Amino acid sequence: MSFDSTFKALIDIDPLGWARFVSNLAIIDAHSVDTSLHETHRVVDRLINVGLGMERFLVHIEFQAGHDGFQMPGRLLRYNADILLRHRIPALSCVILMNTEADSPILSGVFTETLPVLGKYVQFDYRVCRLWEEPIERFLIPESSLVAAGVLSRLTDYDISEVRQLISTCIDTIQDLETREKVRSSGAFLAGLRFNENQAGYIVGRDLTLLEQSSVAQYFLRRGHDRGHEKGLDEGQVKLFVTGAERVYGPVPVNLRPKIEAASLEHLVQWMLNMRTASSWSELISD
Repeated sequence: MSFDSTFKALIDIDPLGWARFVSNLAIIDAHSVDTSLHETHRVVDRLINVGLGMERFLVHIEFQAGHDGFQMPGRLLRYNADILLRHRIPALSCVILMNTEADSPILSGVFTETLPVLGKYVQFDYRVCRLWEEPIERFLIPESSLVAAGVLSRLTDYDISEVRQLISTCIDTIQDLETREKVRSSGAFLAGLRFNENQAGYIVGRDLTLLEQSSVAQYFLRRGHDRGHEKGLDEGQVKLFVTGAERVYGPVPVNLRPKIEAASLEHLVQWMLNMRTASSWSELISD
């Protein structure tokens, strides 16, 4: 599974919802069409044939998560021309930026080329959607796969438990059980761009199973028992915990290091389980 393939699958579930989202237009009907541009051997991420009033056109969507976002405007222009050649109807091109690493000042929504003797001889307008700037409310559409991308939206007004409630409740409106699980799994996967693995599952309404909880705990309990947990944790066990936690939360704050080094086995197990919902070191290392 990749981020591109995840977004493509979500669009195929609800092309109308996604076309409305990226275009900000009150589109009345939509269906996905072939993304292969046979004349040029290029393939775009997604194409949606849409209707608005008496007009029909295509909504062209590209996804960007890498650091080469600065190349996107020229690429969109080439794709847009190829789409017109292939389908003979206009296309609105849009790029969805999944994270801040994909952003670039050049992604202004307008691509131009100029020459001193000609002035501006090319102007191409396109849409830019920066997911982290979009309010989560835009994704909370009942029975829509849009909700899965809500995990990457602007969440500053909510804590993680409130986000979980909003997203999981919306996912639960999807009637088809297979589609519901696909959207939930996609949301958990996309949440990995922002949250640790346990938080990603939690935020879409998927709790850790008792087996998963016990496998984390039992590893440390077994190590403690084998070495005699009355002696406390050895340096290797503490280092293992710190190494794993630093991958999620960054370096250990200086004020917390003595507490971690003096931790009991019981504390360490609890902190491991806290990783399900903790978003910072201070939340992780709690009594």
